[in-house]
Amino acid sequence: MADYINSIKVILYDRAVSPLFGMFVVSWVGWNYKFFLVLFSSMEAEGKISYIQYVLYGEDFQRFGIGLLFPTLTTLAAIYCYPLISIPVYKEFRKRQKELRAIKQSYADLQLLDEKESRALIRRGLDQEREFDIALKAKEDELIRFKALNADLIKEIAELKENVARPIEDSQSRDKPDYGIASDLTDTQIKMMNIIGNDSNAVDLDLFESHGQGKMYAEYDLDVLLNRGYVAAKGRGFTKDKKHSGNVYVLTPSGREFIVRNERM
Repeated sequence: MADYINSIKVILYDRAVSPLFGMFVVSWVGWNYKFFLVLFSSMEAEGKISYIQYVLYGEDFQRFGIGLLFPTLTTLAAIYCYPLISIPVYKEFRKRQKELRAIKQSYADLQLLDEKESRALIRRGLDQEREFDIALKAKEDELIRFKALNADLIKEIAELKENVARPIEDSQSRDKPDYGIASDLTDTQIKMMNIIGNDSNAVDLDLFESHGQGKMYAEYDLDVLLNRGYVAAKGRGFTKDKKHSGNVYVLTPSGREFIVRNERM
């Protein structure tokens, strides 16, 4: 039962919100206004019924014409004919409204400001200019601080590079041997370096024998070359006559560079 009631409610709601139904109701009320005057009058109920039945709708024209035909024609005219008139009228109305706004705006543009409005406008412009100057000055000060900070950082980085490079250069200058002609190596020491450089199996006993000034001087010269880092012991080997063994010496990279630079080889 509830489903039937809900279905009826839905149907009635659809009819009520329909433009055709609403327009027909309005048209019918307009054509039959006398019916409502009699209905809500102070007459007796039997008198109302008799008056409506025999006076208002006593003839066929009144029952079918005023009761049905004329409200239907009015409804159709309102639905189909009214938009044909209302749309051009609405367009013309909007056009006139636009022209009216344009005229008002043109007069507003030509209207001069009074003294109070002019002063307020000038004051607002000055305030904005003052705010802009303050913001610009703050940005300039910030830029100056950044430039000073950048200069300090560049100076600090340069000092750090210099402090790091100076010990390295000092160490290199201390470790680097003197390869110049002014070296304090003697001719016999340079001769010994040449012998070691040209012989891949330079045994100390052969070096002592070729020295020419005795074993003690030969050992001294060899010690000097070892301390300078020009020669280094390689291991054990035999003398040229294969009768004795001794320590084998070779030139170090520093020793070879010394010989090449001084063109002793």
